[in-house]
Amino acid sequence: MLRAIIVDDEELSMRRLARIAGELGGVEIAATFFHPSEACAYVRDHHVDVAFLDINMPEIDGMELGLRLRQLREPLQIVFVSGYDRYAVDAFEQDAVDYVLKPVNAERLAKTLERLSRRARPPQPPPSAPKLGVRMFGGLRFFRTDGPGRETPIKLRSPKTEELFAYLLCKGTASREEVADTLWRGLEPDKAAKNINSTLYYIRKSLAEAGLEPLLLAGRYDIRIDAARVDCDLYEYERLVQHAGKGKRPGLQAYF
Repeated sequence: MLRAIIVDDEELSMRRLARIAGELGGVEIAATFFHPSEACAYVRDHHVDVAFLDINMPEIDGMELGLRLRQLREPLQIVFVSGYDRYAVDAFEQDAVDYVLKPVNAERLAKTLERLSRRARPPQPPPSAPKLGVRMFGGLRFFRTDGPGRETPIKLRSPKTEELFAYLLCKGTASREEVADTLWRGLEPDKAAKNINSTLYYIRKSLAEAGLEPLLLAGRYDIRIDAARVDCDLYEYERLVQHAGKGKRPGLQAYF
């Protein structure tokens, strides 16, 4: 619960604000003050989240008081409460959470408390995008992963489709000529090129049906995988090998 103070030289206004805030809940009125100097002394020695400040006061005005309180305790949320609307622009230039006109009513104060609550909540990280999961050791598997333990299998069209995809995942980048020579050796170039394009199409189709964004980048001469969006046990193995200082990236012969 947020801890708040009220500073106002008008007793009736102060009591009204404290009563309504108490009825609405979500904030504890820790102390009330008629004099700004007393509020400064309190904030210096106590934890306070929010200060409700009147603006027209005899010692110093609420604008100046807000600056002093924030120097004593940062971050401190400020809500200005005034019978006049002419100070609103100045208030928001101080990054005030709200500017509430007197007499305060429950409906209006509830909106202020909701704003205070939103500011007090820690920001939530954006949901992570799903990734392609690949397991090569212990049997080839493809799946969509939405986090630990959240896997959805992806079925590719044929063994040849799986073979091409696994080959590209291992290589990272491969020329079309290299792919044709490795997976369609002996075929005429035009026939091999047609097979490559149709197989790439079916890989992309399976990924799209699984709700994954395209991660195959096929150019005129080469094809590459966006490895940053793939969770693959082979990549993890390579990182461990490199970390252990055991040499360069293992060649394809280590896996086939």
